[in-house]
Amino acid sequence: MRGEPVEIEGGPGIAVRFMDTGEGMDTLVRARARDPFFTTKSSGTGLGLAIVERIVKAHGGTVMLQSSGQEGSTVSITLPRQRSPKD
Repeated sequence: MRGEPVEIEGGPGIAVRFMDTGEGMDTLVRARARDPFFTTKSSGTGLGLAIVERIVKAHGGTVMLQSSGQEGSTVSITLPRQRSPKD
């Protein structure tokens, strides 16, 4: 996991990246990875990324998924900075 401040449309924000070194996702799996109840595992619900994306979008953010072949995957979440009452 890695977090860093970023500039996004409308002002400052934060980007958090979750990376793994697993087998990665092929094009077909990557296209469906955010679909509710989609999973490639024998157990699990397939709701993880679908729920994450819904929550992040509700807060004005974005979720990006990058993966290629055998090189693992990266999920990047970008959220706008919430302004404090002093701002």
